[in-house]
Amino acid sequence: MSSALGEFGELNVDSLRRNRFCMGVKRGNEYQCGDEANKNTIDKAVELLGEAVRRILRWRVWDSWWVVKWMDERLMARDRLETQLREKYSDDVVNDLLGMVDKFISYNEDFWRYWQTVDSDVKELIRDIVDGKAEIITWSNEGGVSVYRERITLETHRTSTGGITVQLKPKGLEA
Repeated sequence: MSSALGEFGELNVDSLRRNRFCMGVKRGNEYQCGDEANKNTIDKAVELLGEAVRRILRWRVWDSWWVVKWMDERLMARDRLETQLREKYSDDVVNDLLGMVDKFISYNEDFWRYWQTVDSDVKELIRDIVDGKAEIITWSNEGGVSVYRERITLETHRTSTGGITVQLKPKGLEA
């Protein structure tokens, strides 16, 4: 994917240090760049980014395979539910319930279509991080980082139990 990925698919964590790291200043719901981050903050941010990038690359989340897989599972569950309900309830009741299930499934289809429009943004975001071209906003408590793009945001932070949470937050997804 990039020069920062080694021969065996291992991430060269030192390449992550080429990004611009700044202390976040919260404005509304987002952090914006403030002062430059210190070495200790950068070290913690690089650790978080390394884990986030490894997970995103491992699961290839820019591809829609995971959305399709989830939708297929929901469709099979819907079919099983219909079979069970038709044996016990009237057509009107079953049709009303299945109408609600179908509406839920249609939201998944909308998300799948949306994800196909942001998949390139996810790849570009990761490529910029790996190539040292991203602006990394560190949180004031040094427990997390944010990387913003027009249609997607990467947030990763350390949990209270020491784990690491990685979130890709889509923007502009209508409910």
